[in-house]
Amino acid sequence: MRDLKFASDGATIFVAGRFTNVTGSNSTTPERRESVARLQMGTGNLNPWKIPDGVIGVPQDGWDLVVTREAVVGCRTQLVPNVRGTVKSFRACSP
Repeated sequence: MRDLKFASDGATIFVAGRFTNVTGSNSTTPERRESVARLQMGTGNLNPWKIPDGVIGVPQDGWDLVVTREAVVGCRTQLVPNVRGTVKSFRACSP
């Protein structure tokens, strides 16, 4: 895990790191999540919110998150020489 931020709803958290699948405490089957996932704080259940598949591409391990009421902004810092950092913004509301 690279970063963890509380969502504005006070009931969920966003986690970022180098992963493609996450298993919440309410399941035994991993579900597709690319680099960022949202979990229920009280239960550890995986929230249905997700970044659409293929938007991030390969899992990124350098995400630093900024979370507002309306957006999740991920900043990927330059971890490898000659590779530019990126910033992406996603809607924070559940589907």
